[in-house]
Amino acid sequence: MRQTTNQPAFHAWFLDNGDMYAAEQHVLDGIVKQLLIKNVTLTNKAIILCLISELEKCSDVVQLDILRSCLEIVVGRKTEDEDYFFPRSASARHTH
Repeated sequence: MRQTTNQPAFHAWFLDNGDMYAAEQHVLDGIVKQLLIKNVTLTNKAIILCLISELEKCSDVVQLDILRSCLEIVVGRKTEDEDYFFPRSASARHTH
């Protein structure tokens, strides 16, 4: 079963912070689209791995800064907020 995303929570974080993180929102939106195209289940872990991959390929200093900021945003969630952007479905919580 494919996990569903909590798009309002994902975008709400950026809306709460105004245009300050517009570049990061653009990058994360692109990564989410890329993962959806590849039919990858959207999780914080999948986004983190994609961001790390992009960091390894990038040589532009400005883009590297944006990617690092994106990584800090996703990783910076507290443990209890692990699924802030992409909460697990109720059925996924009970399958472990």
